[in-house]
Amino acid sequence: MPVVLVALVLTAFFVPESRAAVARRLDPVGQVLVILFLIGLTYSIIEGQAAGWGSPLIVSCFVVVVLSLVSLVFYERRREQPLLDPRFFRSAPFSGATLIAVAGFAALSGFLFLNSLYLQEVRGFSALHAGLLTLPMAVMTVIFGLGFGMLSSPITNAAVSGMPRSQAGVAAAIASTSRQVGASLGVAIVGTVLTARLSGPLETGFVAAAQLAWYIIAGCGLLVLVFGLITSGR
Repeated sequence: MPVVLVALVLTAFFVPESRAAVARRLDPVGQVLVILFLIGLTYSIIEGQAAGWGSPLIVSCFVVVVLSLVSLVFYERRREQPLLDPRFFRSAPFSGATLIAVAGFAALSGFLFLNSLYLQEVRGFSALHAGLLTLPMAVMTVIFGLGFGMLSSPITNAAVSGMPRSQAGVAAAIASTSRQVGASLGVAIVGTVLTARLSGPLETGFVAAAQLAWYIIAGCGLLVLVFGLITSGR
């Protein structure tokens, strides 16, 4: 709380106002299309293994995902005050920040998901003990700014730097939403891969089944590096 209070005071004195000249109107159509896209994509990934990737339910969900995405782009390009302006993605820093947020938080959430399963289901630790064993990662992030601490804040900075000041709030909001999208997809994808490769009970089959999931997490980290190099140069 003291850190937050100091941040609020410093923001009030040193952060310039970025309010748009005209207040934005609600975009219910855009909101519904985004919800359909995210729900359809996440549900399809999670339930695809159990229901069958070629089942009518999963195929229908993927059709909804594609149609909602295409409709969103088509509709938002023609709206005067869009929820998500597709032109934003012409900015390399903004696009890079969005992709980095998705990949980075997918890696983080996937790691926490696998690590929790391993510590509790395979090693037999309680939830409290597993949390204490994971605590050093949080300490390293907050005190020293290593690893994930070098990712989260620069995402917002890069997204805002690629936009006019009047659109800074929207850019920051999209960057924040991208974090949550990445977190959801990370758990969904890693969980699906683990379930598909699991043979026998979780206690004995987890280590072998989770190998590909760890590679996926490492791949997300590599994507963060690549996107950062491509989109954050001069």
